[in-house]
This record gives sequence, C-alpha cells and structure tokens, in this order.
Amino acid sequence: MNYRRLGDSGIKLSEIALGGWMTFGVPLAQYGIRPIWIRIDNASSASYWILPISIDPDYFTADEAALLATDDMDAADDVRVTEIFRQSALPFFLQAGSVNEGYVYASLERGGRF
Repeated sequence: MNYRRLGDSGIKLSEIALGGWMTFGVPLAQYGIRPIWIRIDNASSASYWILPISIDPDYFTADEAALLATDDMDAADDVRVTEIFRQSALPFFLQAGSVNEGYVYASLERGGRF
C-alpha cells in the first residue's frame, strides 16, 4: 500500500476510492455516495482530529449514508446495515502512535450532493 507523508507530522495517509460497485451489499453510487477507504498511521507523539469535511465538504455521515442505502430494506436489515456503516467509518480522533482505518462516505459527484 502506498502512503503519503503529511509534512513532518509523523502521519502517513493511504486512501482507496471505491467506484460504484457494491459496498456492504449496497450499490452506494446509486445514492450518490463514493466510499473512500482511508488508513492513517499516526506515528507521532501527538494526537490529532481529522475532519471529514476536509476530505470532502459534502461528505455523508455514516448514518446519512445508511439512511439512503436502506431506504427499501425492512427494519431488521436497516438496523444491521446502519451498524455496519457506523463500525466501518473512519474514526475522527487519531490517538498518538495509533493506526486508524475506515470509510469516509464522500459525494460521488464533484461539487456536492445538494
């Protein structure tokens, strides 16, 4: 996996943008969502916050993505898929010396979802 270093901060960033195919059994592109898998290695002695809005100003929260993706599912599947989206989302707090990975649910179209 290729990483980009963020200056002298001790942070390495890798990302994989998934296309319009199925993620968690749901065609997210159909709902205007591009899941981006990000892995962040914070080898520094400082903790950081990452703001998904800095990755995509029009990103979807895990709950927003799940709400769209489960629109025509029954209640049991809705709860299950929502929990999967939440558990798979990139954590926003990067503890010093930690490796964090997960999805940011970005807008499929450049320029936003609105």
